[in-house]
Amino acid sequence: MRWVLLDTVISPETGTSFSRLSTARKNQLIVWHAYNRHISPGKEIIYRDRKVWVKGTGKIHIVSVIKSDVYNAESWRNLKKYCGCDKYLRGGRCAYIHQCVIASCPLEYR
Repeated sequence: MRWVLLDTVISPETGTSFSRLSTARKNQLIVWHAYNRHISPGKEIIYRDRKVWVKGTGKIHIVSVIKSDVYNAESWRNLKKYCGCDKYLRGGRCAYIHQCVIASCPLEYR
C-alpha cells in the first residue's frame, strides 16, 4: 500500500524513529522503525510485509519495521513529547548529554 509520510519523531537513545503515515483516503498509521535518513516528511513510501520502501530518493531504501498501529492523536503527541529529539533542545541547540546513536543529526542541532 502507498503512503505519504507526514511527520517523524527520532529517538537519539535507541536509533529508531516513529513515522506518521497517511493514505490518499486519509487513513493514518504510526510506524516504529529503524532510523533511516531518507525517511522524511513528504516522501512517498510503500509499506508491506513489515518493511518500508522509500521512493523519490534515487534508489529504494528498505527499512525494517518494529511495530505499527493505527494513528491516535494523543499517542502521537506523547511520542513527540517523550521520545523525540525535541525534548533535548535548549536555545536551538541539542543538549543531549550522552552519545547520540544517530551518527549524523537530521535536524542539524549538533
